[in-house]
Amino acid sequence: VGEESCVGTRYFSYLTGKSDGRLESRLKAIADRQLETHCACFTPNDERLEDILELASGWAVDGVVHYTLQFCHTFANEAV
Repeated sequence: VGEESCVGTRYFSYLTGKSDGRLESRLKAIADRQLETHCACFTPNDERLEDILELASGWAVDGVVHYTLQFCHTFANEAV
């Protein structure tokens, strides 16, 4: 079973990169990680679809269950 959303595999798929320890470098690493997120709130969002297809292929899934996160309006609108 795999799950791709902000509360699933996406939460730990893109880890924050290492920095040289300076505060500015740490903040940039955190910002870069957040901007790498392929979330429904960013459009166009072809990267998210690519992530889902890669996840399905890599895990050799037999089926996909689509659902909507009730607390995320952009996630719900993306499915339309």
